[in-house]
Amino acid sequence: MSPLKFFRTYNKWFLVVGASFLMVAFLIQPALSLFGPNPAKEPIGTIGDDITIRNEDTRRADVELRIIGAVNPRWAQIAGERDMANPFQPPKPEPLKWLLMVHEAKSLGISASNFEVKQLLDSAGTNLANLQRDLKKGDLFVEQESIAEAFRKYLMVVHYRNLILAHGHATRTEMMLLDGIGRPILSRPVLERFVYDERSKVTVSALPLTVDLFLDDAPEPTEDAVKELFDKHKNDAKGAGEPHGFGYRIPASVKIEYLTFPFDDIANSIDVSFADVQAHYNTYKSLYREKPDPDEKIDPDNPKPPKFRELETDAALVGEIKREIREQRARGEFDFRTGRPKSIGKVEQMARAARKIMLDQISAERDGQNYYKLGSAFNPVPLDEVAKQLQKRFGVLPTVVVRGDIWLDREELEAQVGFGDSVLLSDGRGVRVVDYVFSVKELAGTEVAENPLALERLQVDVPGKPLKAPGGDNWYVFRVTEVRQPREPESVDAVREQVAKDAKELSIYKSKLLGEKDEWVRRATAASLDTLAEDFKKKVKELTPFARIGDDDVAATNFDEVEDDAAFIRQVFEHLEKIDPKTRENLAALPIEQRILAVTDDRGMALHLVRLDKYEPITQKTFDSEALGYNIGFEFNARMAGDSFTVDPLSLDSIKRRVGFEYIRDEDEEESSDDAAE
Repeated sequence: MSPLKFFRTYNKWFLVVGASFLMVAFLIQPALSLFGPNPAKEPIGTIGDDITIRNEDTRRADVELRIIGAVNPRWAQIAGERDMANPFQPPKPEPLKWLLMVHEAKSLGISASNFEVKQLLDSAGTNLANLQRDLKKGDLFVEQESIAEAFRKYLMVVHYRNLILAHGHATRTEMMLLDGIGRPILSRPVLERFVYDERSKVTVSALPLTVDLFLDDAPEPTEDAVKELFDKHKNDAKGAGEPHGFGYRIPASVKIEYLTFPFDDIANSIDVSFADVQAHYNTYKSLYREKPDPDEKIDPDNPKPPKFRELETDAALVGEIKREIREQRARGEFDFRTGRPKSIGKVEQMARAARKIMLDQISAERDGQNYYKLGSAFNPVPLDEVAKQLQKRFGVLPTVVVRGDIWLDREELEAQVGFGDSVLLSDGRGVRVVDYVFSVKELAGTEVAENPLALERLQVDVPGKPLKAPGGDNWYVFRVTEVRQPREPESVDAVREQVAKDAKELSIYKSKLLGEKDEWVRRATAASLDTLAEDFKKKVKELTPFARIGDDDVAATNFDEVEDDAAFIRQVFEHLEKIDPKTRENLAALPIEQRILAVTDDRGMALHLVRLDKYEPITQKTFDSEALGYNIGFEFNARMAGDSFTVDPLSLDSIKRRVGFEYIRDEDEEESSDDAAE
């Protein structure tokens, strides 16, 4: 029987059997999935011993934040975490942070009602039904009760946040919709913690152990180690790679040229008449007293009237006043009462004229972002020609500096003597030249929200606004002639020297410092810090007393080896707080083993052996004085809003610590991290 005839004969059987197999496969697949892991149920972390956070919880939190943001995007930012790499971007809402904030608010007994939700939505010009319809248009299908629940939680978190950050308003709705300051209302526990952190100080002595102490005996890194480090950080900018700051991405760079105006030559070119000298002398005559005879006796009962130098007989005085007037007219006069210049100096006049000459040459139209539409055929006027025109008009030839053959990144531009220190005076603020130059359109783009300096509209071949050097004597007019975008190195060979150096130092840090951390503490305890310092020909440094929070330079005033001040301070205070409060105030009386600790400094790849010497806690009297002080609340708010390394009580890390949140790591991840540590 042929194959075709066989299939024709038994085709009904084949259809029945085949359909049965398909049906079994169709039915068994869902059944099998019941026995497999459900991604939504996968745990992320735990709060304490009895609460587990799962993927489905964060997804639900994300939906709630989307609901809240649909009414007002700023409201969703209450659970935002700011990206310090893009500080001008609004904080991105973080679902995990939202979950933990809601949990902590509930634990404090905070609640919200449906009536308050209605008040809130009424004030925003919407209601549950309209909001449900709007969300549906955005492909978010949710019940009205779910919407109400999201806003109940929001009101709870607003109340919780304002309790911590001390904004006192009459109602929760006002707290949410207004941004007023009012007199701060701080809860006692928050206030106690803040005053303690701000005012209690510790004095320590430290011996820095840095990787350079062990470089001579360390082996060169293997090719695999170099390649691994390069692959990990080849797309990180220098200083951006965590945790050590490694980064091998080639930074953006520019070529520039500029005019600088010789102050002394410009001042000397200014004509000053004797009438000008006479008027200046009459105004400031009190400055030109004759010097008294040091041997002349003083009779307090018959004081002699002061004698003044005379213009008619003192040629040197005439010269001095002419020089003062010339410098004043070259620099310009400033009115400190109004904060505005009385007059524009000749140096600035020349700088403005130079930029105008360069701009007058450009006849191109502007685009929608107000940048010039320069074609490829545009050829900017040479700076030598600009300098000659200025010489004809002002009688002084500016200096032309061309860097057309040198690519400068940010660090190299700042290193340019004079020009690298100059600033752009814009809206009453001084913008550093490096920030201004690297705001050039061809590098930074035209999105003002991401780049505030884009408002200055700097672009290649177009002169920038005049720059002023600190002190006011030197002015510069520049233009960017070419830009090169940041880019990843083509291979490890392009940055091999730096990668090999970093790999070697990292190996030392892990093996000799982190790996022997306990041994270093033991040696410092047994032999004393000073004895250990002598072995390395170093000195133990006594740091200026510092508090847990404060200005950025508190811990670094005389301890430059610390790269990460915040981590250093945190580790010192964490160790200090392990000591019994009753004995903490008299540190010198404690056994030395309680006072010695090793502080890790990942950013600087160093281990700092620290001895606690003195602790100055706040007293009840100090606390009462600080707590009742008018400025304490405003100082608290300033700390929370500032860029210093204040412990922000509403950061995700702070909330995780308070509620006891821990991530769940699988065994493979733990093993890999252990291997890395080894």
